[in-house]
Parts: sequence; C-alpha cells; structure tokens
Amino acid sequence: LTLRKLTITKGRALGLFGAGGGGILNNGTLTVTNSTFSGNNATGFSGTGGGIRNNGGTLTVTNSTFQNNSAAVDGGAISNGGTLTVTNSTFSGNSARWGGGIRNNGTLTVTGSTFSGNSAVSGGGIWNNGTLTVTGSTFSNNGANDYGGGIANFGGTLTVTNSTFSGNSASAGGGIRNFGGTLTVTNSTFSGNSANYGGGIDNSGTLTVTNSTLSGNSANYGGGGIYNDGTATLQNTIIANSASGGDCVGTLSGTSNNNLIESTGANACGLMHGSAGNILGQDPNLGSLTGNPAYFPLNPGSPAMDAGDNATCAATDQRGVSRPQDGDLNGTAVCDIGAYETAFPNLQAAKTNNVGGAAVPGVPFTWTVTVKNSGAAAAAFNNGQVILRDYLPAGASYDTPLVQNVVNVTNGGNIACAIAGNVLSCTANAVTVTLGAESGQFDVAFGVTPTAAGTLANPTGGVCRADPDALVGESNETDNDCANTVTVTARVYLPLVWR
Repeated sequence: LTLRKLTITKGRALGLFGAGGGGILNNGTLTVTNSTFSGNNATGFSGTGGGIRNNGGTLTVTNSTFQNNSAAVDGGAISNGGTLTVTNSTFSGNSARWGGGIRNNGTLTVTGSTFSGNSAVSGGGIWNNGTLTVTGSTFSNNGANDYGGGIANFGGTLTVTNSTFSGNSASAGGGIRNFGGTLTVTNSTFSGNSANYGGGIDNSGTLTVTNSTLSGNSANYGGGGIYNDGTATLQNTIIANSASGGDCVGTLSGTSNNNLIESTGANACGLMHGSAGNILGQDPNLGSLTGNPAYFPLNPGSPAMDAGDNATCAATDQRGVSRPQDGDLNGTAVCDIGAYETAFPNLQAAKTNNVGGAAVPGVPFTWTVTVKNSGAAAAAFNNGQVILRDYLPAGASYDTPLVQNVVNVTNGGNIACAIAGNVLSCTANAVTVTLGAESGQFDVAFGVTPTAAGTLANPTGGVCRADPDALVGESNETDNDCANTVTVTARVYLPLVWR
C-alpha cells in the first residue's frame, strides 16, 4: 500500500494487549510519502505508535511530517518492530515514555531527517534496542527525563554518520546515551547538549568515535563532552569548550589516537599530550556553527588542522569533502582532527581557438576562455571582484564577449564580461558569484577579427588569468594562467597566367 499527500490528525487508538497505532497500524508493506501526521494519540497501558505502529511489517516514510503525536508507552510518532526507512522527514513535538519520536526494536534507517523538540522518559528523539543507522540528520532540542535526549541506545547497534546533535538534554547522555550497546559515531557534531553525566555522549557499552567534534556541551557531574564507563576508542576527534564537567571523563582504549582535547589529566580521559598524536590543553580555534547538518569549521591556525592520522581518518568530512586535504598549504595532504576538513578551491583557466591556431586578416575566429574550479571547496567572488582578466593583443578587433556553458555556479547569470582597451574582464555583478567545488565552471567566448598579419598572443606583461587579484586562497596558485597563440598570415594572390 502506498499513501501520498495524506494528512492524518487527531487519530486515536486504545493500546490493549499489543494493539496501537493512533494513525495507522501496519502489518504488511506500507509506503508513506509527502504526508502529515499531527495530534494522533495511542493511549492505554500498552499504547504504542502515536502516528504509526509498524508491527513487524515493512514501512517506508519519505518527505513526511510527524508533529505533536503521542503514545502512552513508546513511539510517540512511530513504533517500529519491523523494517522502517525514514528519509527527508521531520519529527517535532512528539512524546512517549520510550522514544518520543520513534521507538525501534527492529531495523531502522534514518537519512536526511530532523528530530526537534521531542520528549520522553528515555530517548527523546529515538529509543533503540534494534539496529539503527542515522546519516545526514539533525537532532536538536529533544529532551529525556532519564536517558538519551537525542537517542537512547539500549543494547542495540547504533551507527551515526554526518549528523548533528545540538541542544538536547537528559539526566545521562544529553546527545546520546549508549547503555550496553554498540555505538559508532563518524563525522558528526555535538554542540550545546547537557546532562548530569555525558553532556554529548554517555557510554556504558562499546563506543567508537572517529573524526567528530564535540564542543560547548556540559555535564553537572562529569563528562561535558563524553562520560565513559564502558569501552571507548576515539580517533581524530575534538572535545573542547565544555561548559561544565570537563571534556572527557573515564578511560579510553590504548588505540585512541590523534585527538584534540582541550582539558587535561582526568578530564581528558587519561590521555597524554604528544602520545599517539594526541593534543591536550589547546583550544581548537573553532569557527561558528554553520551548515546543515551543522558543523564547526576550523579557523586559520587551528592546531587541529593537518594534525590527524591519515590511516584512521574517515574518507570524507561531515560535508562530504574528501580527506586528506593540505589544510596548511605546506605541500603535504594530512587530514584534520574533527568533523571538518579544511579545503580550498583550485581555479584553473584554459584558452582555445576554433581555427587551429591559423587565421588571415579580415576573417573572424573565436577565442574561448574556460574558468573552472577543480578544488574541494567553492570559490566565491563578491560584488565587483574580478573572476577573469585577459590582456588581448593589438592587431585585431573584438566582439562583445558572451558567458556560456555555466555549470555549478551560483548566480552564474551575474557574471559580467566586457572588453575595454583590449582588456577582457569578467566580474561578479551586484551579488556574490560562487563556483561550486570540483565542477563549477563557465566559458567566455568572443569573436576576433585580425587586422594585419602577425602573431596574436598576450602582450608582454599581460596575462590571461583566473582570479588575477589573488582574492581567493587556493590549494594551487600555479595553474590560474591561460595562453593561446594564433598566427595571422597575409593572403597570397597568385598571378593568373594565360597560355
């Protein structure tokens, strides 16, 4: 069964002897798309699944909204005992005893979704004792009276990648509480979460954290970033700026390496500065939280930059930028510590003609300049800044240049090109023009009519160059120039011989 553009409000189910599902009870295969579940309620002493109860079936939810649903026992929005896939959906204001947003004891995959303002006794966003995979999602301002403001993982398997936990709260594990389960966190950010123990993460199971950033979390009694009394391994991870409770409390495994923890001693989980690449007692110099899911960029000069371990770094950062990059521009690519990899654009320019390099006076040809960004970060030019400048030779007249073949360029229609005094200039006009990472590019084509025999090339002291004023910091500044030569040969007229 497939449901599209469905709105279910104020549905009610009395949960008795395994019943439930205030909006829908599913025992088969159900697909829900572009739908809204609001104000539904599963009551009674076994009320489960305020919006939907997936009772062993297969449920797929896409582009849907669950708000202000509730269940007396578990799964304020959805209770899952089968296979559940959630994509690009929003869960807000839902509540239950276990799993304010979702309770999972089956298999749950969450991608590109948001859980905000949900509440429960345990598992404000999600309560899991099955298998849960979270990718590219945000958990914000969820709350639990006991465990796991964002997620409570009780004996289950939880994998979190490229996600953000911010402003969640609980007694233990403001962001995530892992109790007797297996928790793997990669390329994720924890900010402003709070608890008595483990403001970011509270672990009493098996925990592995790789290339993640925990900043500005707090705990009343210990572990503003992480509180560990299980088995925990941290690699290439930042824990800093904890408002209370110290950054990391407990003992980490001996394979924990290349972490940056601002605290020292007992509040750094016993790590030693300089041992296994770990950096203690230093401010990571983070930028402001930005992006979606949100992350902390590294400011220039951050000690976390190029201080990771390439062998144990994640293949990309939270945004999908490949690792390692040469963040300090010293010629060697080493991954950064934390969820963010410092990357730079790389602008390149190429110039071609359509006559094979040979022309004659009075017959026009076309020069085309291609500007491309092949770097891992976008290249932005503010209003009035020059993107391309080409000093054109004398000995020809020039037509008005045309911008064409624009690919992955924000505000590409605002690239203004003109030729004045034999100088071609292309600037950002009125707004910021951004060439996207890896593939942002455009062409500038203009007609050229030679007026005399000779060589048409950039004059002495004049170049064809992308970013001629060096406004954009790049990973490679040596490939911004372009050159092309056209040889103009005078027409040869042979005399007519009569026989």
